[in-house]
Amino acid sequence: MTRFDPSLLLTRMVIGANARTVYDEAFHPRLNIILGESASGKSTILNFIFYGLGCDLSEWSDAARRCTRVVIEAEISGMPVTLAREVSEAGRQPMDIFGGPYALAQRHRAEWNRYPYQRSKAARVSLRHFSACSGFPSPERSQRQCHRPSGAAAALC
Repeated sequence: MTRFDPSLLLTRMVIGANARTVYDEAFHPRLNIILGESASGKSTILNFIFYGLGCDLSEWSDAARRCTRVVIEAEISGMPVTLAREVSEAGRQPMDIFGGPYALAQRHRAEWNRYPYQRSKAARVSLRHFSACSGFPSPERSQRQCHRPSGAAAALC
């Protein structure tokens, strides 16, 4: 499979409820299909991916509210990284980041870095470093160069 950088590939997601793992799934590098009956948790899985990647989510399903932590293993432009967040309805939760795969991250808990939801000056420096290493544009540069769609295209966004 050809990879175009910058790229983001989810490789695994682990969801915990206190000390117990309630979901642990490896993702296929090409295509993943989430199947299930109505109200079986498909949207909850997608919400955990959304949240685990750093987006804010405050309205959780009843089942998701019983969970306490989501961990995402990913490859960013081919570099393994593990991201973790505590599940909370409070919003704006910090993210813990480990520069390696999930299995290694579990053995080296002291080497995780915690980043607040709102960036401080130190976090902005780390974000610039991440952007330089991964090939993803920094948010500051992206916002200046961002093209805002108009007309029918804007309605799709």
